[in-house]
Amino acid sequence: MHGIFRYGKSIATSITIAMLALAGRYGQAWLFPSVEVPNPTPGIVLPDKYAQTSRSHSPMRSLTSDGESSWKIAVVTNRSLTAETAHDNTGVQNTQLPKTLAQDAVDAAPETTFGFTNVTLPIVRIRGECPVEADTGNRVTVDAPQYGSDEQFYEALSACTDNAEAKDVFVFVPGFNATTDHALARAAQMAEDMPFHGVVVAFSWGAAGRNDAYLTDEVRAERFFWNLAELLANLRSQLRKDVRLHVLTHSMGNRMTLRALNALAATLGPTGLPVAPPVAPELSQFTRRQRADHPAGTGAGVLNPLPHRFRTSETHELAEITTRFPLWGTWAEHRLSTPALTNLILAAPDIDVQEFDVLAGNIRHVAEEITLYTSDTDFTLDASRKVHGGAFRAGDSRAQVSAVGLQTVRVSGVSAADPLGHSYYGSNAAVLTQLARLLRPPVQLTNPLGTIAQEQVFHTLR
Repeated sequence: MHGIFRYGKSIATSITIAMLALAGRYGQAWLFPSVEVPNPTPGIVLPDKYAQTSRSHSPMRSLTSDGESSWKIAVVTNRSLTAETAHDNTGVQNTQLPKTLAQDAVDAAPETTFGFTNVTLPIVRIRGECPVEADTGNRVTVDAPQYGSDEQFYEALSACTDNAEAKDVFVFVPGFNATTDHALARAAQMAEDMPFHGVVVAFSWGAAGRNDAYLTDEVRAERFFWNLAELLANLRSQLRKDVRLHVLTHSMGNRMTLRALNALAATLGPTGLPVAPPVAPELSQFTRRQRADHPAGTGAGVLNPLPHRFRTSETHELAEITTRFPLWGTWAEHRLSTPALTNLILAAPDIDVQEFDVLAGNIRHVAEEITLYTSDTDFTLDASRKVHGGAFRAGDSRAQVSAVGLQTVRVSGVSAADPLGHSYYGSNAAVLTQLARLLRPPVQLTNPLGTIAQEQVFHTLR
């Protein structure tokens, strides 16, 4: 009897300690601001219409006859639109996917499909909510995308940006377990709730959209990223020069996005394999300094090589790469006079910290601002940490991220719209407000500063 009592007391003590630890971890959301403010709000806010409105001025937004918000969203995908299997909805059997990158990845790469669709948001909805499940009465409605050629797509997208007063394009790359409908719904919901005033593009990669397909999705995200690289390069080259390009990627989508950007920066091959060092006499001082830090024979010639466990020993021939992938390396540092992206937002990256430091460090020159959103109350990244041997993921604020040049924002707590603490990038109102500030069009100073200050005082007192 005494032993049973001691055993019960031990269990009660363990439960109490666990509950106190849980309360301490999540209680900080009530004791401290749930979202850090990296840049304090200035004392004077210029009175432009984008700063003073809670409604989007995008020409892609309209109202239905019922008063619901409807968004025209550009959709780009590398999913198979015809093939069907019993294993997933991406058109490729799970058993056909190797566990590591392979030389034949080029031949197995899927095609890119371009189109547009309409997404309608319900009237009764809390800011940050994105109800897309079929069994809910008040839900987001996603129309079937209308696909066409890439030429038609870029021509239509150029027309959209020409009609938009805000010359901004927002590219959303979702994470694991996101179907095309989920990606489109989230992109429209974020644009509505920030609000965003330009054109929205959702890139739907081959995530299976099922919780039990995590390992398969890992392979897809790390292998088939060249479609995204081509999209970003073509957006930059085919749209007007004054169009600002923003990219937000979430969770496992960070693996695909960072690889795509590294391929454009010529620090990674189009299939994830290391590449031979390019021969460019006009290399920048930064590149030469990186080369000096990594002498010949280390890292397979890559400026900042991936750790060995994240790459193979094979290398691509540079001539073959440039022939088969003409856009490869177009964002190399010595070829970019100005950053190709205005904002790169890395939300809750589900990626190894060491790999993240290398990939993010290699592409610091491609974006004016890189913002990393992390959290220590993210159940999903906790589960991923256990799957990957207990190492913190880069999106966990407890991880030791050492990549320089990143602005880091820590988010704490969970909510009804985000019970796992992982989708705060689109469900947390404070984060949405921050993103709206990041992506807001620049203020046009057409009047003297004295007149602007007087207008601001009048607006404040009114």
